[in-house]
Amino acid sequence: MLQEIVALALGFAFAYPPNSCAAELSVSGSAFISYDWAANFVPRWSGGGLLSVEGESSSSPVVRAFGSDGFQIAALPVIIPNATLVVIYAASRGVTGLIAATGAFKGSQGRHGAFVAIFPPDGGSEKIVMTNPYVPDLIAVAADGTFWTSGRTSGNQNAATADVLWHFDQNGRKLGSAVHQKDISSQRNIADPGNQMAASSTRIAWLCPKEGRYMEISVAGAEITNIPVSFRNGEEVVGFALTEEGQAFVQTQFAPPAQLTLYSFDTHSGLLSKTTPPRPMGLVGSNGNTIVGLAGNTLMYLTAGQ
Repeated sequence: MLQEIVALALGFAFAYPPNSCAAELSVSGSAFISYDWAANFVPRWSGGGLLSVEGESSSSPVVRAFGSDGFQIAALPVIIPNATLVVIYAASRGVTGLIAATGAFKGSQGRHGAFVAIFPPDGGSEKIVMTNPYVPDLIAVAADGTFWTSGRTSGNQNAATADVLWHFDQNGRKLGSAVHQKDISSQRNIADPGNQMAASSTRIAWLCPKEGRYMEISVAGAEITNIPVSFRNGEEVVGFALTEEGQAFVQTQFAPPAQLTLYSFDTHSGLLSKTTPPRPMGLVGSNGNTIVGLAGNTLMYLTAGQ
């Protein structure tokens, strides 16, 4: 399947109210990738690469990374001994080349668990860190090589004192956490498919649309922003990208039909402003026509398969 990575150069125009910010986009380049994407895993751009997973729900999934020229730069198998099923939920790449992924597995004799898989930038062996009873879902590698996850803790007794966001060092040691799970109105919101997580050079962003919440945390772990955000009834978030200028992009769809809308998002006020891309994004395809992240000041999106 042939798909195109399109690079959109960003220009910002400040408008009324004074803190709002609309984006002007223009095509700055593109590259084609000939690859049959996984059926369910949505590719994401981070740390200078487009990440996808082959066999994201199988006994031996492989995390693949592609550069902006469309060529593969890494193929990393996730290996859990004696596992009969391994499911990868999300993956992220840091600027140093470290790649980390979240997932869960099932094995023989009822063995199961949740984990983070860490692939060092020097090409060394993967490290699997078990996180039970915490089940990490989203993940973002920070500029310093540490990484953050969002997830939920199973069991009523554990959940009473658990946090949603966990901070790990590059070896998988827990450094801290944030957002009390008991303060989330519905535990289903923590694992909602519309949730988004991304990293810039200075901060980590977490968007939980069903909870109406947007947060930013510094690389060191201090809360920067915690604001309400609201979407139209029936509108689902399918894409998110965080800029270095304190703004973000959010892509949504209504289903049916799955018409896509692109917003520039003011992360200080929570204001969403519709933005018109230079190429029509149209209807959402099979992992296509969706924004997948930012490369510096360039918004990356993936076209529908051909």
